[in-house]
Amino acid sequence: MLHRRQQRSLRNVREAAGGFDPSEGSDDVATNRSSFDKLQRDRAKVARASAKREKRRERVSEGATEDGEAVDTGGSRHSTAELLQMIEELHRAYDAEAIGYDDFETRKAELLSQLTVD
Repeated sequence: MLHRRQQRSLRNVREAAGGFDPSEGSDDVATNRSSFDKLQRDRAKVARASAKREKRRERVSEGATEDGEAVDTGGSRHSTAELLQMIEELHRAYDAEAIGYDDFETRKAELLSQLTVD
């Protein structure tokens, strides 16, 4: 329940706005399209991530990095000790800044995927 002063103030605001009352549900209000725009942005983001992932897979499957070095694609099976040794060498190369972060992560993921836990 509104007090008389509040009712008069509300009536003055309505008159100044040309009789517009937001509680009446006017058809003149445009729909907000921000949710559609957000959906489009999210879809584009997923598509870019998918393309980037596919590009990385192609680069690894070709067997060469940006530096022209050969990458072990996992065609041959290595023992657990050999894989751990390779991971250790990879860490040393990364610490010495011989390889970049993306290349390090890609190679490390490949080696860890070959590692079996008994």
